[in-house]
Amino acid sequence: MTTFSNLAGREDCDRYIRQELERCGIQVIEGERSDHPDVKTTVTGLLKIGDQEFNFTRLWYYYNVSGMIPIRIANLMYADPVGKTDIRSGGHCGCPAPTEYGSEWLHPDGRQGIPKDQEAELDRFIANDSFEASVKDKYIFTDTPEVDGCASFVRNYHIDSDLGLYIFVQTLERELVTGIPDPMFHRLWTTCVGTEHYDKPAWLSVEKQLRNLGLIKRVE
Repeated sequence: MTTFSNLAGREDCDRYIRQELERCGIQVIEGERSDHPDVKTTVTGLLKIGDQEFNFTRLWYYYNVSGMIPIRIANLMYADPVGKTDIRSGGHCGCPAPTEYGSEWLHPDGRQGIPKDQEAELDRFIANDSFEASVKDKYIFTDTPEVDGCASFVRNYHIDSDLGLYIFVQTLERELVTGIPDPMFHRLWTTCVGTEHYDKPAWLSVEKQLRNLGLIKRVE
């Protein structure tokens, strides 16, 4: 296994980044030179699987990856010996499990699921005029997120090696296209339609995810 070289200050960084991305089957995107203080590259990576996109940005000795990874798939990657150390959920240097760090609960209407005890704290900030009252519209306060229709995702990873990057791509391509349907999405599908928080654009986004997982073929 080869860990990535530190490309900070390297004028020839684009050449290395193109090679790293292409070796793992990631599309190379050419653009304006990055204003990053250390890795000033014109190259980023893009992986498209169905309607989902994952973006890859090279930093010092790792890739910063953004995209919506269901917790089931995040756990599969963490179960791999290389994934456990080289594919870091939320970028945490201590490499905890994604269920412990880096994951969040999201409702199909776009709200983030957070513990109920945080509502009182947020109310105090609102009372002190630190936040607008409308900020609460971004959250669903729940201690039972699955019951309340939320699904867990990891939005960000740091990947430290070529093998880690390859495992990340291969796992996504296998699980998002041909994997066993995630029962979490089945609960989203069966519990959220018709609720008071129903929002059609947000629900269509969930529908796309259901299609990618092979759980549904079409929605009447």
